[in-house]
Amino acid sequence: KLKLTGIGGSGTILDDSEGIYVDETTLRASAIDLNGTGGKAAKPNLSDKSTGIRIRQSTLDTGSPALTLTTEANGNIVLKGTGGSGKDDISGVSIDGSTIDSSGSIEITGQGGFGDRLEKVNGVFIMGESTRYTKLKAKKTISINGEGGIATKNDASVGVNIEYAEIESDQQVEIKGVGGTSTGTSVEEENHNGFMEGVTIWGSTITVNSSDAESSISNPYGATLIVDGSAGRSDGFVSSASGVFLDNSTLKTDGVLHLKGSGGNSSSN
Repeated sequence: KLKLTGIGGSGTILDDSEGIYVDETTLRASAIDLNGTGGKAAKPNLSDKSTGIRIRQSTLDTGSPALTLTTEANGNIVLKGTGGSGKDDISGVSIDGSTIDSSGSIEITGQGGFGDRLEKVNGVFIMGESTRYTKLKAKKTISINGEGGIATKNDASVGVNIEYAEIESDQQVEIKGVGGTSTGTSVEEENHNGFMEGVTIWGSTITVNSSDAESSISNPYGATLIVDGSAGRSDGFVSSASGVFLDNSTLKTDGVLHLKGSGGNSSSN
């Protein structure tokens, strides 16, 4: 089992102070557990790139036939990230142009960072390109949970933001996101908050190869594919605050698809 914990440095002005940064690397083990926390800056408006966990053009693999699974090393991949303080690119978990292949389950949890004026700070950001998709595949379940950042002004702070990705599970996919929080009360144009959606899915495909899931209080319909988003909260003006936003994507399952969205809460939007 591979287990890593990382905490970014602290300082007056920070640049590239990730908790864990995996770049053009292959991690292969019977189980993978990463927990990262971005760095804290005394001057957040001059700082950026304090992501909790950043995975770029890399592979995380517990599905290789050469690996031996045990009760503890059970093939699961767990990523938990908390963004630090800054202005830009301080998401909880960022996965860019990478492949995650699990013989068990995949669990991703991210909390966006905090600052005065935030840009592109997501709880979980999974991104690829139109010519190179990020891929997540699990024999069991895939769970993605994210919450956007906290700031006086929030521009593009989504709970779970998925762009150009292929996500596939043989059991169940559950995506839950809560947009960021803005405490500023100004309604002047220069202080408008941008995208604060709970979950956004762009140009992506999500597939579940199962028709069976147990009903429960949290899953009353026995859904095998769940997307649940709550937009962020603002005391000022918000340009866009949908619970769930889907664009040019395909969501398919052999079972029940459950979509749930709650719009934003703002004094002016």
